[in-house]
Amino acid sequence: IISTIVDLNDIEQIENVLEEFTPDIIGIRAVIFYDKTVNKLAAICKKRIPEALLIVGGPEITAESKSILSNAAIDLFIEGEGEETLCEIVNYHLKRGKKGLINNLRYIKGVFYRSNGEILKNDRRELICDINKLPIPDYEAIELERYTKFLNYGYNRRKMGVLFTSRGCPYKCIYCHNIFGKTFRNRSAQSIYDEIVYLNNKYGINDFCIVDDNFTFNRERVDEFTTKIIDSNLKLNLYFPNGLRADSLNYERVDRLIQAGMIWVTFSLETASERLQRFIKKNVDIAKLERIVNYCCEKGVITNLCMMVGFPTESLTEAEESLNYLARFKKLVMPYYFSVKYYPGTEIYSMAEEFGIPINEDAFNNPYHG
Repeated sequence: IISTIVDLNDIEQIENVLEEFTPDIIGIRAVIFYDKTVNKLAAICKKRIPEALLIVGGPEITAESKSILSNAAIDLFIEGEGEETLCEIVNYHLKRGKKGLINNLRYIKGVFYRSNGEILKNDRRELICDINKLPIPDYEAIELERYTKFLNYGYNRRKMGVLFTSRGCPYKCIYCHNIFGKTFRNRSAQSIYDEIVYLNNKYGINDFCIVDDNFTFNRERVDEFTTKIIDSNLKLNLYFPNGLRADSLNYERVDRLIQAGMIWVTFSLETASERLQRFIKKNVDIAKLERIVNYCCEKGVITNLCMMVGFPTESLTEAEESLNYLARFKKLVMPYYFSVKYYPGTEIYSMAEEFGIPINEDAFNNPYHG
């Protein structure tokens, strides 16, 4: 597993890796603000090892991803959850070779592929219902110490375990992706605990970043998980950079998370306008969020709050209302104020197309605004 940021000083160095390893299959992760890097990487890989099967997967692979789908160097694309799809592709390749696989791509769910210059899209693969059955990521496949040279999710350079404990979001925010569907699926509290204990024992990892979209959606699971950690007497640092919904928290649950090790949390309000909350289908309880944010701040948790400006129909007064809301908090560590981005595959993107609103796709290449 190669990280272009961690393992390479320059993307061209991937040629040295390819020459040494000579892979049969190359997989590249595509995130929308790195599409130029993905296209360049694909071109290098195809030129150096043209006979290798080149696959691209990740959140950018949707029918609207024209920049990636038009890249002729890429043999096929995996849409959505990729574990079972990639496993099927590899098995085909092992049994029948690249040619046999290409001839049978129409039978594999969850892929896009090129045929006679046209992109064909197969049926979407069913979501994995029981994500407890998935193995934990193989940390042996990376040089963990290399990552300590870079700032991690917690803005430090310690070894970090990254946990993804649930998939699917039942909420319908118009600006958000739908990669994992709208059905909430979660790993058990025991599964999360076992992964933490394993990484703590084997690699001495004490810092754990939970990157779920909805970690606290299942409140009973949160309570069971915190109980296991507290009873174990493990001394951990827990980070929630992707955000918790204040709706699913109360003071007692915050206290339990802190006792389990929570030192970093992000909340997302997006807008302080009640009207826009309904319009964007976020429907956050604004008053409750304020209470929970203040409580986390008072408890000494590194607390961050995300807001956005630039929603359709938003007035200047409503934008100022959100900015003034941020100013009410005296102990926020990071008050984020983003411009709304209209990503392909989202409801807000379709809304913009319907009303003829031009979308600056160059903005996708930067996750943050200057």
